[in-house]
Amino acid sequence: MANTPATASFPAITRFDSTEKALSLPEILNLIFSFCLDANDLGTLSKAVQVNQLWFECGTEKLWQSRKATPNLVRVPKDRQQIYASKIFTIGFYYSKEINYYEAFKDLEFHRLRELDISSYGQDLRDMEMYCVPSLQKVKFVDLYAKISTLGCLRSCPELKSIHLHVWTGLTPQLVLDVLKHVPSLQEAILINELVDDTSSSVISGDLLLHLAQSKCVTTLELPWSWSASAVEQVTIAKDDMGFASFPVLESLYLVTTAAAIEGAVPLSRNLTSLNLLLEDSDSGALWHIARLTALTTLSLTFRKPIRISAAAITALRALSKLRTLIMKPGRRPLGNFDAPIAIETDFSNDDCEIVASHWPDLRHLSLKLVCANLSTKGLLSLGRHCRSLDFCETSQDINLDELFSDDCNGDALFPQLRTLYFTQAVDGQNGIPSHPSILEAVRLLECRFPMLEDLQIPWDMHRWRTYYHLVLYIWVERKGKRIIRSHLLGNFWLLRIPGIEEYV
Repeated sequence: MANTPATASFPAITRFDSTEKALSLPEILNLIFSFCLDANDLGTLSKAVQVNQLWFECGTEKLWQSRKATPNLVRVPKDRQQIYASKIFTIGFYYSKEINYYEAFKDLEFHRLRELDISSYGQDLRDMEMYCVPSLQKVKFVDLYAKISTLGCLRSCPELKSIHLHVWTGLTPQLVLDVLKHVPSLQEAILINELVDDTSSSVISGDLLLHLAQSKCVTTLELPWSWSASAVEQVTIAKDDMGFASFPVLESLYLVTTAAAIEGAVPLSRNLTSLNLLLEDSDSGALWHIARLTALTTLSLTFRKPIRISAAAITALRALSKLRTLIMKPGRRPLGNFDAPIAIETDFSNDDCEIVASHWPDLRHLSLKLVCANLSTKGLLSLGRHCRSLDFCETSQDINLDELFSDDCNGDALFPQLRTLYFTQAVDGQNGIPSHPSILEAVRLLECRFPMLEDLQIPWDMHRWRTYYHLVLYIWVERKGKRIIRSHLLGNFWLLRIPGIEEYV
């Protein structure tokens, strides 16, 4: 008798058997259910957990990781709430009605909680103690009605990586320092205290600044207190004595300080890529020190007091060749102060603009709310030549539209990527006697210069609405489509039809 092959005694494995086996592996199920969670397909997940015990275990792990899990937990019978509470990764309370959840969940344990996000109404952070578990990694607490009396509950969260507190009052450097000593892995600290408006009355402590400077984890820092020259000096002396690298991984910093203090602060934070500076005094020398932070890609300068900035100080920023965002603006007045707006004056000129623009090839966002008497349309044209990736441009200068739309660019786009353009005032022609091309030719030039433009804002004397350029811009908007244009100067045109204009659009 011929030998029968050994394989002949085993049944063939069907495709159905392979699928059944695959769908019995927790690793495969976790991948499938993670896809449903990422796609926010909670309906499919809810049905999947009803298939069998394995699918229930794997599916509920994902289902209760959703940000929408918190309201659903209230609907679960009391005797089963703890089963699902132990699976929750994120808790978020965002509305006043959800404050009742504090009481509803007081007997539950969320021992796997990683993220706590609360926008509350009058709750103190100490009421959150039940959620401050060792696994917690991210806390966001926003309550403009609350006063922070303690941050002690956060000491029990050694894995905490992000703290974002936005409150009305109560934050102090000592409260914060007491917590930071217990969270060695902290990467992001954003602390906003609304009533710390006149920051000169509240300064950071040298001990807190020294602790942060020694951290090997903090990458993002925003504190409401001013960095005083004495606190900066304390860190500098300790750095030299102890031989540590200050702020070794800090990349993004919100800094409130004076020009005198920033001279010492810059060497402490050489790795910054983003700086948001609120300058408390009227010393423009701060810009010279900032120009040494050559890794910056984002720079926002806010001036709390009236100031005159020399053109040389601004042109010093040409050293920041990696800049993608530059903002210079006046700060808001302290609460209750209704004085005139803070003025920022400069002798920065068209030639200066040509110099700095040639060093910022990657610039994408520019906002200069400065009084620049020597800056004109020519400066804007410099930006067009050198900053070809510019997406947003806001200037506080008069723009001569004849010069802006003049046909001397050989048909090339002036701003090929620009989507938003804000002027302070438009001037349509020289000496009131402009020499214009035809209406349609001017529209063509506009489309050529700004092919991607979507948002144009130019405050204009509406008593002169029948000017040449109003008609040009009106026709351009009609061609582009009203749905994408939010132009301030054209607001009245939606209510006013110009006789005979249809032949152009």
